[in-house]
Amino acid sequence: VVVLDFWATWCGPCRRGLPVIVEVTSALRDRGVVFYSVNQRETNEQVTEFLGKQEYTMNVLMDREGKVGDLFGVSGIPHTVIIGKDGKIADVHVGFAPGLKEELTEKLNEILDESH
Repeated sequence: VVVLDFWATWCGPCRRGLPVIVEVTSALRDRGVVFYSVNQRETNEQVTEFLGKQEYTMNVLMDREGKVGDLFGVSGIPHTVIIGKDGKIADVHVGFAPGLKEELTEKLNEILDESH
């Protein structure tokens, strides 16, 4: 199960959501969850500076021209995509809400518990 989170350093909701997504996906890593943050349209320097100030680490993919975001229908960020065990998009979440931790944990467990 792969979680992709499309984000940017200037996006307030993204900055609030990233540590939550890192926490949830890290807790489920042993069950096969992999997390990639996909930075939208920024430079390595901007992302490196931002990450240097954070208390968490994550894998960052750079989508400088937004082409990957376009493929996943990203029109606003944060935009989180969960890809199921079958390789298909299982869920999409746009924006940040206070209940993100619980919602993401529940959805990932539901996907992980499905038999394929």
